[in-house]
Amino acid sequence: MALYRETFPAFDTLYLGGGTPSVLAAGQIRQILTQVRRHFIIANGAEITIEANPADLQIDFFSS
Repeated sequence: MALYRETFPAFDTLYLGGGTPSVLAAGQIRQILTQVRRHFIIANGAEITIEANPADLQIDFFSS
């Protein structure tokens, strides 16, 4: 992220995908988002999407 912060300083969408990041724990996703926000400007109201395999999701994933 540090390598690209000058090239792409701000975003209004964020997509986490490839390798099904929904297998990560909520705390791990939170850490990724914290680092993204540390390196880039994420617009208020930005769309944040996480790729997921619906068959693998548990209801507690959404409440974390």
